[in-house]
Amino acid sequence: GPVKAVGVVGACWIAFFLLTKALASMGVIRMMTRPSRLLPKLRHSSAVSFVEVTPGLVQYYTVRFNEWLHDLARLYRSVWQTFFHVGAYAGVVLMVAALSLLVYNLGILLFAERPADAQAITPLVPGLNIPLAHVLHIFVVLLINGIWHEGGHAMAAEVFGIPIRGFGVFFMILYPGAFVDLPETLRNLPNREQLSVYAAGTALCQIA
Repeated sequence: GPVKAVGVVGACWIAFFLLTKALASMGVIRMMTRPSRLLPKLRHSSAVSFVEVTPGLVQYYTVRFNEWLHDLARLYRSVWQTFFHVGAYAGVVLMVAALSLLVYNLGILLFAERPADAQAITPLVPGLNIPLAHVLHIFVVLLINGIWHEGGHAMAAEVFGIPIRGFGVFFMILYPGAFVDLPETLRNLPNREQLSVYAAGTALCQIA
């Protein structure tokens, strides 16, 4: 049942955390527990990669792809800019549509006599409405989608002249994802271009 599943996940995380701490103390692996404090210094290196492990969270951060992404953004820059500008407007429309759908679904849950049969959105809960055997497939899809989505933000930032600081992936409890480290100079862009960077993840996902 769900309680057993939560217990298994918790036990696995505790075992994993203790194992990584033990291996780090023996010098078998190198692990940074507070990399965020060192990032300003580390970003000056072109070969920085590290893993951070805390209870319930594992994340990998690297700057190894920065130069490759910068070169990619230089190809057909004007085409990329047009794509991300159009994607920003499409993102606003999709955001309104998604918000409307969520409100509609909430109304069904609160007022419908049989909400389970009428709701438009159903959350996926392993062990309840999807088999546990499908968890790995969902994990892989979420990770790929997260990398693709964050790659859109990174690409748009480079296209509009804002070099990214780094890129990473993470695994938190049972949720995988990705992130891009954008500099504060992003705020210096015109509002239209800032919106294009913020909406770039959704724009790129529209063609996947």
